[in-house]
Parts: sequence; C-alpha cells; structure tokens
Amino acid sequence: MRPTYLRDITEDEKNNLYDIMDNDAEADYRANVILLRSEGYTVAEIRRQINHHDNNIRKWIHRFNGHGIDGIVSRKHNHTAPKITDDIEKEIVWIASTNPRKLFEILHMIITGFGWICYGKEEDSR
Repeated sequence: MRPTYLRDITEDEKNNLYDIMDNDAEADYRANVILLRSEGYTVAEIRRQINHHDNNIRKWIHRFNGHGIDGIVSRKHNHTAPKITDDIEKEIVWIASTNPRKLFEILHMIITGFGWICYGKEEDSR
C-alpha cells in the first residue's frame, strides 16, 4: 500500500499540535498521529506506537490535510435543553397520573377517527 500523504505542516500548526497534546485529552492522540507522520513514520509504525487502527490513523491524517487543526479537534456542541412550558408540564402530569386503560381508549379513538378522516368518510357513516 502506498504511504498516506501528509501535507507540509507550518511551525504554528506544529506548536498548536503540541498544545493539543498537552491540553485536549480527546484529541491528543490525533495530534500525535499528525506529528509522527510529519516526522516520517509510516501508518504501520504509528499504529504500533499508539495502538489505534490503521483506518483511524489515515482518517485523521486526511482530515488534517483537508481542514488543518480544525479537522482533528472535536467540535463542542452547545445544545440547550428544550424548555418545558407550564402547559407541557401539565400534560406530562396528566398523562402520568391517568389510568393506562383510559389512555389506550383515547389513543384508539384518535387513531380510528384519523383513519376515517384519511379515507374521506364521516364518523356518522360507521
């Protein structure tokens, strides 16, 4: 198999990679992959040193080639939890405190009513 190509690394990128190794536990092995490859190590040699699968090693090299440092650092997602309004909370409490048989009856009425509506039949024609 031909060697996995790694583009030239600038000094700033190299310094950033060392910083990542010191400060980002999740991306440290990725930075190590890039640094080792830049020093001339093959994918197989890198695998023996860091004990990760060849495909993962190649993946991070390709991501670095395409996106630089951003390609190997995990993006933090700042998802906010959906807000539960008072109306939603009341519905949750009602569902939780209602007899399951009653809930089934309501669900059955909704489904069968919806089925009649979908077929263009009125409820009275049943």
